[in-house]
Amino acid sequence: MMQSTAAVRRDDSAPEADEPLFSSAHAALTFAYNHTMQAYDAPTMVRILNDARATGKGLGGIDGAGQAGFIKGAVKELPRLYQAMLVARFAPRDADCPCCRGKVDNLDWLAAIREISDAAAAQALSGHITARVLRDAIVARYYGKKVLLAAAADRAGVSADTATRQNAAIVRWLRGTRTTRLKGGEQGDGIRGEDDKAMDAISAILGAMQLFRT
Repeated sequence: MMQSTAAVRRDDSAPEADEPLFSSAHAALTFAYNHTMQAYDAPTMVRILNDARATGKGLGGIDGAGQAGFIKGAVKELPRLYQAMLVARFAPRDADCPCCRGKVDNLDWLAAIREISDAAAAQALSGHITARVLRDAIVARYYGKKVLLAAAADRAGVSADTATRQNAAIVRWLRGTRTTRLKGGEQGDGIRGEDDKAMDAISAILGAMQLFRT
């Protein structure tokens, strides 16, 4: 007996059982860190959920909570600094206030910023006297918070030049450099930043779990 045209079309469009759930490690982490933060109206989250529906994968309800927990469990395999960098990069900076329903700072995000700030003092600014208020502001600014560097310098009681130099050092440590200057003025290979190293590490773990297309 011949199948109907509609039935054939449904069979052809059915997703393969082993098709990865996410398009990338970035998409997986965005979903995991926003799943419990009521951020489904964000364009990125909408795209992720639409992609999941298109492939027949479930990311809502209990299934979604389980996937988010699974991904966050993988993150905990990383060093504390890399965990903090991923929270700073993917978790919402704001949360809903339980009292007034307004926006307040996400405490998990702030804790991650402080963790990175402490590491920056030891690694990016070793040998320099630094103020936490300035370091925290520089790191928060790198991860998307609107911060005026001059205002942060005033709060820290340092000059604008000092703030600019420390900002450059921390950003270079986080982002890396495209090239390095060698003896004789030649250009060498760049240095990979700690932020990218954190992403490389979690991408390797999630890729091994076949959670995204490689």
